[in-house]
Amino acid sequence: METNKRNEFFTALNRLRKFPHHMRVDGTMQFTELMILMNIQRAEEFPESKFNVKKIQKFLNISQSAVSQTIASLEDKGYIRRDIDPNDRRKFALTLTPLGSDTIHTMNARMDEMMDEIFESISDEEIKQFSAFTQKLVEAGQRVIDKNNAKYENKE
Repeated sequence: METNKRNEFFTALNRLRKFPHHMRVDGTMQFTELMILMNIQRAEEFPESKFNVKKIQKFLNISQSAVSQTIASLEDKGYIRRDIDPNDRRKFALTLTPLGSDTIHTMNARMDEMMDEIFESISDEEIKQFSAFTQKLVEAGQRVIDKNNAKYENKE
């Protein structure tokens, strides 16, 4: 692949990846805070999908300290409560407060409105093409990763 094409591709991919992180769904809450609240909610609804700082860190592509700072900020603002985990006293259990639950519902409605507005400028055909391209890219990338990993597994 030509260097220019590669740079254009990765620049576009990076901009798309960063897009949600810059989106504010109200005047105060950032996307990262909302995503952490939503993950805590999911862990409450589906205990098998426990809240995990490392998973959040990977998903949001932010540092572990940024996740910890955001959790502390959410606790200070009254959105979450941090209690000692009854199953492991060395860990903390995070739960939503009523304010946190209400905020998620409000923010989800606002996010839906914003996404509707974004999609007004994109045709159904363009969305289908983007989805198909993204799927093809993920599959191709996975094949390359698997092939690369197999080379190193055989050397062990």
